[in-house]
This record gives sequence, C-alpha cells and structure tokens, in this order.
Amino acid sequence: KHRALISGQYKFLYIPTNDGVIFEFYDRIKDPENRFNLYPNPNAEIFKKQIYNLSQKWENSKVISDYIFPPPVEW
Repeated sequence: KHRALISGQYKFLYIPTNDGVIFEFYDRIKDPENRFNLYPNPNAEIFKKQIYNLSQKWENSKVISDYIFPPPVEW
C-alpha cells in the first residue's frame, strides 16, 4: 500500500515493492512535475519518521525493515 505525506513545499512517497521500499521526495515549489527525486535528504528523513509514526498510531501497524505491516484482519 503506497503512502504519501504532502506539505506546502514537499511531497514524500513510500512505495513498497517486492525488492524493497522505494522512497521519493520532491520539492513541490521548485519541481512541480516531480522530476527530481531528492531522496535521500535530511528533510526527507523527517517525513519518513512521520509516515511511520502516523501509520503506527492510526493503523496500529508494525514497521519491519522499512516495510509497514498492518495488523491482521480478524474474522
């Protein structure tokens, strides 16, 4: 499941794949067409921590090796 955090200036994307998690970080003001991925970047690390914290808080998910795992579905 892809996730994103967007602020006035930046867009951070979390993209899980079979080969690992891809992170993308764009400056929405300087690069509105998202052509230049700025990841890794110190500002991106702040967004990365936020996306993990929010998914743990609101989805009760677990983070393992950069992957976000939602809790199992109970039937």
